Amino acid sequence: MQKVLIGFVVILLALLAWTTYDFYTHNKEIREKGTEFSKSLCHQLLNRFDSLAEIEHQYLNKLVDTLNRQPMTANEVINFVERNAWHNPNLMGITVAYLPYKFKDDTKLFAPFYDAKTKTLMDVGAIYDYTKPGQETTVWFTKAIKANHAILTKPYFAKAAQEQVVDFAMAFYASPAKKEKVGVVSVTISLDNFTDFINGMVVGNSGYAFTFDNQGDFITHPNREFILHSNIEMLSEKNGIKNLKKILLSKPEGYVQYKSLYTHLNSVIYFATSRVTRWKIAVVLSKSDINGNPKLYKQKIIRLTIVLSIFLGLVIVLGFKWYQGETHQLWKLSFLVSCLLLLNISVVWLLHLDFDYSLPLPGTTRIYDDTDLQTYIRKKDLDQHRLGHKEFLKIPTGIFIEELEVDESYNVSLSGKVWQRWPGTHDLKDKIGFHFIQAAPYGRSVKINLLSKDTLANGSLLYTWQFDATVKIYFDYSQYPLDQHYVDLKLIYPDLTDDIMLVPDIESYEVLNPSTKPGLSDMLFLPKHRIIASYFSFSSQDMKTFFGQDRSKGATEYQLLGYNIVLKRRFITPFVSFIIPALLGASLIFFLLYSLTKDKEDNSGVTVMGVVQGMVGLFFSLLLAHITIRNRIASPHITYMETFYFAVYIIIVLLIVDVVMFSRNRQLKFILYKDNLLVKLAFWPVWLGVLWIITLIKFY
Repeated sequence: MQKVLIGFVVILLALLAWTTYDFYTHNKEIREKGTEFSKSLCHQLLNRFDSLAEIEHQYLNKLVDTLNRQPMTANEVINFVERNAWHNPNLMGITVAYLPYKFKDDTKLFAPFYDAKTKTLMDVGAIYDYTKPGQETTVWFTKAIKANHAILTKPYFAKAAQEQVVDFAMAFYASPAKKEKVGVVSVTISLDNFTDFINGMVVGNSGYAFTFDNQGDFITHPNREFILHSNIEMLSEKNGIKNLKKILLSKPEGYVQYKSLYTHLNSVIYFATSRVTRWKIAVVLSKSDINGNPKLYKQKIIRLTIVLSIFLGLVIVLGFKWYQGETHQLWKLSFLVSCLLLLNISVVWLLHLDFDYSLPLPGTTRIYDDTDLQTYIRKKDLDQHRLGHKEFLKIPTGIFIEELEVDESYNVSLSGKVWQRWPGTHDLKDKIGFHFIQAAPYGRSVKINLLSKDTLANGSLLYTWQFDATVKIYFDYSQYPLDQHYVDLKLIYPDLTDDIMLVPDIESYEVLNPSTKPGLSDMLFLPKHRIIASYFSFSSQDMKTFFGQDRSKGATEYQLLGYNIVLKRRFITPFVSFIIPALLGASLIFFLLYSLTKDKEDNSGVTVMGVVQGMVGLFFSLLLAHITIRNRIASPHITYMETFYFAVYIIIVLLIVDVVMFSRNRQLKFILYKDNLLVKLAFWPVWLGVLWIITLIKFY
C-alpha cells in the first residue's frame, strides 16, 4: 500500500507541477498582453493628443502672424475671432485681448471672445480685468504677454466661458517692424470636449483615461469632480500605495497595479508623457477587461485546487500512515477527505462571488460611447434605405432610476425619470414618448406623469416624465444563490407605425462607463443584491405584424432601446436561510447514524426505530425549507440550492435502508463491520462528494 501511495504521490506531483506551470504561464501571458495592450492604447492616445496639440500650436502661430501684419479695427477683430473659431472644430473659442489702452487710447480693455459652442460673442474685458497678475483666471494673458513663445495654461474655470478650460496663448505685436507687444491671442480648449476625446478611444467595459501635469494635478478625468480639486496624491493615499505619486511623476513612462477610485475595480494604469505639452496620459484598464473571459481563468484555478487537494491528501495519509486501517486512522482520513471536498466547493463559491460574468446578452448591442451609437444608427438607417423607407427619426432618451426593487420571481419595480429631446416641429402624441414593452400585465403596472416641457436654445423640446413601473424580466435562477441577474429594461415609442428610434441621450450623462453605474441614483440600496454595472443597449423584437401599415417590403422587427442593470446576489441571506439548515440537517443525520449500535450494554446509542423516526422528522423539516425556496423562487429549473436538499433526501432514504439492513441482515459484512463503521466513515465524503460534483457541473 505504501508503494502504491508513493507512486500516486509522484504522479500527482508531476501533475501539480504542470497545472501550476499552466496557471502561472496563463497569468503571465495575460499580464504581458494586458500591459502591451495598455501600452499600445496609451501611445495611440498620446500620438493623437500630440498631433492635436501640434495642430493647435500651428494654428495659434498662424493667428499671431495675421495679427502681427497690421492693426485691426474693432469690427475686424470681432470678425477675426468669429471666423477662426468656426473654422476649427477642436476649439471652444478664440480670444484676442489687448493690453490696457493699446487698442485705442480711450479704451482701457478690449478682449472679444467668441464661444463656438454657444455661438455667442462677449468682451472678456467687460467681465473681469484679465491683466491682473497672480490670479488663476488671468494666467493665459499675464504669462503669455511676458513670454516670447506660446504658453499652455493649467486647467482653470473660465469666467467668460463658464467652463473648465485650458488655453494655448501667445503675444502678438503692433506690426512686424515694431517689436512692441500689444496683446495676446488665445485659443481655448474645453476640458469637457478634451475628456470626451480622450475616453472615446478607450475600450473595455471599465476602461478609461485621464491626463495630469508634472505637479500631479488632474487635467482631464471622466469624473469631472477630480479636475481642479484632486491630485495624484489622492490615488496614493486612498490606495495605500506610498510611492504611486513618485512613480507617476518621476518616470516618463510605466505602469502600476492599483484599485481604481473611479470604477472601484482592481486595475492596471499605464502612463506616458506628451512630447508637446509634457503632460502625462494614463490609460486604466480593469483586470477583468485585461483577463478577458473569466471562465477560463476560473477553470484553471479549479483544476489547480483539485490537483493540490488530492496531492496534499495523499501526502498527509502517507506521512501519518493512515493507510494501515486502524479505526482512529480511518476517522482521520474521512475527516481529511471531507475537509478537502468542502475546500474545493468553497473555492468555486468564492470565485463565482468575486468575478463579474456580465457578458453581452444575446441579440443586444451594447452602447458605451458615441462611436458605438453612431455605428449602430448608420447600420439601421442603411437597412431602412434598402427597404425603401425613410430614415429613423432619432429621439435622444435618458433614464435615471431613483428606486429599484427586485423580488424573488420575475417582477422588477422601478421609479425614476425619463427625458427626451424632440424636434420643435414634431407633435408628441398623447404627451408620452416611450413605452415599457415588458410592463406587467396585471393592474395598472405603469404610471407616467409629465413633469415638464421646456424649449431648449436650439429650438428642440425637452420632455421630462416621472414614472413608476413594474415590469416582468426573465431571470435565470438555475445557479441560485450564486446567480447573477440582468435587469434588461426595454423602451419603445408607443406608436409602432412611426419610423421613430429611441437612442441613448449620451450628452446628458457625465460618464457611460458601466462600472460607474450611469443612470442609477447613489442612494439605491438593494438588500438582496449588489449592483455591478449599468449600460445602454439596442435590440430588436419581431412583433409578427405590420399594425395595419403598408410595409409589404419591410420586416416586422422593431427597434428597442435597452437600459441594462447587472445585479449579483448577496450570498449571506440564502447561506444563513437555506444552506446552513441543509448542513445542520446532514449533521443531525450523521449523529443519528453515529449513535446507532447493536451493543445492548451501550446506553448512549439510539435504537433503529429511533433513527428512522428521527430521519423522517428531519425529512419533513427539510421539505418545508425546500418548499419555502420553491415558493420564493418561481423558477422552471432546479436551482443549485435545491440540489443540497435532494442530496439530503437521497442520503435519508439510503440510510434508512442501511439502518433496516443493519438490524435485519446478518450477511452483509460491510454493514455489520464494527457497528456500521464503513457507512459512518463514508457519510461525509460521499455527501460532500456529490455536492462537489454538482457544483462542478453547475459552475465549471
